[in-house]
Amino acid sequence: MKMTMIVPTYNLGDYFASFAASVVAQTHPVQLWLIDDASTDDTATQVRNFAAGHGDWVHAVIRRQHGGPGAARNVGLTHATGDAVIFVDGDDLLAPEFVGSLAAGFDWDVQATAVGYSWWGPAQHTSRKWQVLSQRDTFAQVATHGTPVGGYVWNKAFLLSELRRQHLKFEENLALAEDYLFTASYVAHARGNYAFLPTTLYTKRNRPNSTIHSVGFRGRAQEGEVFDRIRRLGEEI
Repeated sequence: MKMTMIVPTYNLGDYFASFAASVVAQTHPVQLWLIDDASTDDTATQVRNFAAGHGDWVHAVIRRQHGGPGAARNVGLTHATGDAVIFVDGDDLLAPEFVGSLAAGFDWDVQATAVGYSWWGPAQHTSRKWQVLSQRDTFAQVATHGTPVGGYVWNKAFLLSELRRQHLKFEENLALAEDYLFTASYVAHARGNYAFLPTTLYTKRNRPNSTIHSVGFRGRAQEGEVFDRIRRLGEEI
């Protein structure tokens, strides 16, 4: 499997260097697109320098107008050429076998793959045995907060051919839960099985100025509306 990783960056400060190091340490080849979303600190400079030092597989796009993570990911999607696409946040950490495991899961002839993650506490996923889930069971996982598979995009890989068949993009007007809606929409319309490896290979870091910590009442209200839409998507399966 040829893998494309799309990473939005925005005012990451010191977080970017350790993230970049974890990407360099991957054991499976990956095409990396870094989409800086008009950072106001030195993140764009870090992104440029990193891309310049790894020009054969790292590419950078520097946006002049801030549009949010969904907009940045959509820019990356226009450049993706791999068999599958991974969406990762630029302030998090990847285990060396993260990309390779997501790629290997497609050996099960599935629509998407996922691995375990750590967030808000110690790692909970330690099994090395792949689980193959039905479309309906996967949707139940991605449509609900706090499940092992989760509705997040950053611990998953999606088939690029299926993304393009669905004409699926991130909704750029959403301040929160745009990843849940993206994942749920994909699963609701991609018939077949899904593979999950319950091994913790992705570490989510709690950055004080991240989107989830900065959205206000409007963002929380949008989240409720998004989950209403997700519930309706489930009725189509």
